[in-house]
Amino acid sequence: MGFFISLAFGQIPIAYGQSEGNTNDEFTTITDGIYSFSVPVSWREMTDHELGVFKHQYEQQSAELFEQYHERAEGYESGVRFIVGFFSPKQEVTFILLVMKIPSQTSGYLQQMYVRSKDVIEWGKAQGRVRKSFRNELTNVNGVPALETDLEMGDGSRMVGYSIYSDDHPDETIQVTLLFIPGTYPKYSTERSRILGSLQRNEK
Repeated sequence: MGFFISLAFGQIPIAYGQSEGNTNDEFTTITDGIYSFSVPVSWREMTDHELGVFKHQYEQQSAELFEQYHERAEGYESGVRFIVGFFSPKQEVTFILLVMKIPSQTSGYLQQMYVRSKDVIEWGKAQGRVRKSFRNELTNVNGVPALETDLEMGDGSRMVGYSIYSDDHPDETIQVTLLFIPGTYPKYSTERSRILGSLQRNEK
């Protein structure tokens, strides 16, 4: 499924509100499952019900996007193993961290995903799902290889995503996604950097 999980996130309805952002917000460290990260104290954790609805829509739309692009269904069972999410005040930003089950891969998986992602982004533009690509490149998150994408979606929202893959866990990919409602991306540069820089896996 790879890159399609990012595009699927951008298709899930998020309620838009208005607020001034919290660039001076305090942060708190969250440990959930085997992951830890920091988020602003004013951000609200998604409820089990919200996560359940999101997970269902995410998996369904990921599979639908895969089938639309490839003109065939996926030939393997995939799904979300772990998910946690937060909303900023008035839901200007939605932050999601999830672990997606994938067929066991090799060390070249991210490079393959990167090559495919360029075509998928162009397909997304043709479909009206993506308006503009600001960044699509291989990078690392705290020393772990990742594919970074920064897209303006069809509705004007901006989605920054990181697909993180480690050879130590060949049957899963970690997806970190921040979705900003139109016009709010510049206000949350501090929050974006702090969240990403704090992400750790507490189990080898």
